[in-house]
Amino acid sequence: MTATISHCMHKECGSPVFSRGLCRRHHCTHYRAGTLIDFPTQWRPRPHVVEDWLELRHLGRRLAAERLGMTYDAFVRALQRGVKDGLLTFEQSQSPPA
Repeated sequence: MTATISHCMHKECGSPVFSRGLCRRHHCTHYRAGTLIDFPTQWRPRPHVVEDWLELRHLGRRLAAERLGMTYDAFVRALQRGVKDGLLTFEQSQSPPA
């Protein structure tokens, strides 16, 4: 399973990540200063999302998305694109029945 950053990159901050490994406050600070380019986007290749989903499928979509550090909507879109790209079947993209 691929690792995700869950807390801000700044040493003493510890706030939840908003974008680019930064909390909302530090993201805004770097945006205003024009230094946001120094922090790459947290991009996850679709095959990795699919692989991680197949391992975490028993948890359901919401918990799997949370574990992967993705929003639920982004996670669902990644699964839909995975089906479209032939990386998994429609049945595999669904949560198992409870």
